[in-house]
Amino acid sequence: MWYNEFWLGKHGDAGDAGNVAQQSFTRCREDEVMKISAIFPVIQDPKAEVLLVHCLDPRFEWAWIGLPEALGLEPGESATISIAGGPLPLAYPEDCRSRAKQTAQQLLFARDKFSRVKQCILFTHDDCAYYCTIPCHRTGREDLALAGSLAKSLLPHWEIKLQHVTLFDQGRQIRFDEIAISEKIIKPPAYWFKHHKLVHTP
Repeated sequence: MWYNEFWLGKHGDAGDAGNVAQQSFTRCREDEVMKISAIFPVIQDPKAEVLLVHCLDPRFEWAWIGLPEALGLEPGESATISIAGGPLPLAYPEDCRSRAKQTAQQLLFARDKFSRVKQCILFTHDDCAYYCTIPCHRTGREDLALAGSLAKSLLPHWEIKLQHVTLFDQGRQIRFDEIAISEKIIKPPAYWFKHHKLVHTP
């Protein structure tokens, strides 16, 4: 897989990734400056076609790294929004007002920045710690369906896909389960537009 080859070269399998990364930089202390000695190529003329929105939970880092290739995408053909809770705030536009609006702003910025993108895939996952910040919350799957409804209202010309990351094998592996968008239509709340534009354009 391209990401293994890129990171590891001839250093071994994916299990060696941590060792390779560890050797590439010196951790900073109070009296030191972090030095990152690794050099990475820049993707020239990227053409992002798919937007991926997922949580920043580090347990799933290998999945997030390998996701574009698993979707048949080459480097530069996807853009990623990685934030705490992923798209979950979109399911709570009234209970999590500022967070829901900020997530929506990220989606609309991507729409305006990446003109070739016509598909957005939203991801939630089991055992999400972000739920501790949302009182009286529902389940990840139900919230993903509702978040998808609001995303579709924001991006009516995009294809919105939903995937829930399910833990199995006692939490050692994951699988992706496709979720349908909720039949309940959720539109952007009026307060998002009352005083300021949802997205400020120059």
